[in-house]
Amino acid sequence: MKYTFIANPRSGKGHSNAIENLLNKYRDFHDINLFYTEYQGHAAILANDAVKQNVQNIIAVGGDGTMNEVAGQLVSTKSVFGLIPLGSGNGFARSLNLPLNPVKALETVFNGKTTSIDVGRINEYYFFAVAGVGLDACIGDRFQSNISRGALPYFYLGFKEYINYSYPEFNIQINSKNLKLNPMLITIANANQFGNGALIAPHANMSDGYLDLCILKRMSLYKSLTTVSKLFNGRINDLEEYESHKITNAVISAQAQECLFHTDGEPHKSQGELKIEIIPDSLNVLIR
Repeated sequence: MKYTFIANPRSGKGHSNAIENLLNKYRDFHDINLFYTEYQGHAAILANDAVKQNVQNIIAVGGDGTMNEVAGQLVSTKSVFGLIPLGSGNGFARSLNLPLNPVKALETVFNGKTTSIDVGRINEYYFFAVAGVGLDACIGDRFQSNISRGALPYFYLGFKEYINYSYPEFNIQINSKNLKLNPMLITIANANQFGNGALIAPHANMSDGYLDLCILKRMSLYKSLTTVSKLFNGRINDLEEYESHKITNAVISAQAQECLFHTDGEPHKSQGELKIEIIPDSLNVLIR
């Protein structure tokens, strides 16, 4: 059976380089190729090449950014996506209960089972865990250019962005409703979390045919700090400032001419509306 591994050497503080040694014990039983990415977007090119070569199993080794690039080339194909999670948050892996340990993750790749999950799309960009506009998009934009990786730098940048956030106005067309608001964030969740166990959509299911559109309204600094625990214990929906909607499609527009948004933490900019939709059962994934 053919396997193509696509590793981001920047992920996991360089631990992805050790994947070659871990793969050696499987080479006698499988046809394995390992490629390292050299620049942003390279993982997508390598994954697309593997799909064209009819490789059955295509494995991303890295964080949610690498995951997104590779999985994005496998949507609605016969290829199966696998993941060795080495990122800062690993929201996609945690939501699917995939092992975070590289050795156990490899065992899942070679001995796991295949299931299909839904995929979200904003304009031309796929997302597999979460996407959104607002504060989390600003944090993702800053984090992408930050030299330090990991949870602590992410939370530090998040606090700085929170203090300086200007709360722009957004218009949301959703389920025959029209909402106009100045929220802290609008998250469109296929998975249940951002990463590191931060559950922004506790009831999200990656195979239910719906996305969870979650709105977190503006609140005081004191309340924000005192309610962080709810984000990690699955009780965020207890907040009066929080609301969520099950959707299959939506349209978000910003009052500002340019709208910053993210897909699985990767920032993008749009000059017009953000058209959101779900593509049910469109990605084959290796799970344990």
